[in-house]
Formats: sequence, structure tokens, C-alpha cells
Amino acid sequence: MFNDWTVKRDSLTQPYLQSANTQSFVTGSAKLALKKITFTLDYTGDSKDDSRAQLELLMVSGPIEIYGPDGRNYKCVLQEFGEENRMDFSDAVSVSYTFYGYAHGYRITIPDVGGNFWCYSTVPYTDCVISATNSSAGTSTLVAGITFSINNIGDRIVIDGENHVVTVNGENGMLKCDMTEFPKIKPQNNALESSEHMKLSYIPVFM
Repeated sequence: MFNDWTVKRDSLTQPYLQSANTQSFVTGSAKLALKKITFTLDYTGDSKDDSRAQLELLMVSGPIEIYGPDGRNYKCVLQEFGEENRMDFSDAVSVSYTFYGYAHGYRITIPDVGGNFWCYSTVPYTDCVISATNSSAGTSTLVAGITFSINNIGDRIVIDGENHVVTVNGENGMLKCDMTEFPKIKPQNNALESSEHMKLSYIPVFM
């Protein structure tokens, strides 16, 4: 199905500040560019044009998942259609495609985040989804280093860093917390401060 499949990793952008007349420097947050994915598909058979139209409609509808011949899963967006090439001695039609995206694994869920936990991503930071239930009556509770102004036992908190949504009992919770940015986890060992038991899930992303 896939011809000339290639995956190219663009360069890493690592900002830094260097003091005048010294060799010391301080690094900023790294920015890892998306991978460029290119391949060609051959369409054959009497319904090849319909099949191609349906597949390309899916491609342009938003981010899609591709399982590549290299054995990796990619979440990516279409960047470019290539020229179609109709074979002289065959009914096949070949079309090249260019996507940008990232390789990832399957979602990992940690049912009870207590103390340190491990992240299997290899990129500098990974978005995550955190949920917790308020267990005590009071004026506030702490979840993943974020203070929520709630006082009802059983209030359900969800911090969804993948979709940039915060809810309390299913409703917008942004005005009930002091969050300035969504929590992110880094490769290997992590720790998040909380007064409640937390459930955390994430999709590992690979360089």
C-alpha cells in the first residue's frame, strides 16, 4: 500500500542566553518540530476514484492516525497533495502525500498517582489528563499543584491538558482555580503535588 515511505525529523530548536564575556549559559524551553512524513499510494480497480475521494476526504478532515510500515503510530495532518500519475499500461493511479505529525505509543493510565511516577515519552514535555475527587470539606483543595476553590465533598475535578479544558463536576472550572498553565510531564521521573488521590493518563510521544 505504501510506496517510498519516509519520515524526516526536523531540527530541534533550543533557545539559550549567554552572559557577556563568559562561557556560561542558561537554556530555555526546547521546541521540537513535527516529523515530515511522505509516501505514495497506488489506487487500482473499478472504484479507485471513489476510494481515493473517500480517503482524501478523511485526510483533510483534521488530524488522522496512520500506522506506518515502520511499525509506529503517527498522529498527523495533511500538508500537501502531490500530482496524480496515471499509468500508461495499467489502470492504477498513484498520488503522493505529505503529512506533518509525531510518533506515539498507546495511552498509559496511572490509576493512583502517589509520589513519583514514570513517563515513557522521549520529547521534552508531554500533555496529560488528570482527575481527582475532593475528599474533605473546606475552602480549597490542591490537585497537581493547582489550588481549586471548592468546598463540597465529592466534587469531581478534571484537568485536561490535551484539550485545554478544566472542569469541576462537568462544568467550566477555570474560574475556580489559580492555574496559569496546564501541567506537563517530562521523560522519566515525575512528581505532582496534590492533597487528593489523582488519576493521570497520557499518550507517550517519541522523538
